[in-house]
Amino acid sequence: MRPVTANVLSTAEVRSPSGETVGKIVDFMLDTERGSVVYAVMAVGGVLGVGAKMLAIPPAQLRFDAGGQCL
Repeated sequence: MRPVTANVLSTAEVRSPSGETVGKIVDFMLDTERGSVVYAVMAVGGVLGVGAKMLAIPPAQLRFDAGGQCL
């Protein structure tokens, strides 16, 4: 386990397996009863945060590189 701050994760760019930027993590939804992350919220598209589509990404599908970027 490698602990990472929520601030780093909530600003991570999301990249495809080929390295192309596909979106950005903007938030996390938590289950307060179980104390776990339910999903990450990824913003895709839009300009300057306007018109972006929000997608829910299960935490098991997220992988992070050493720089905190999401793969």
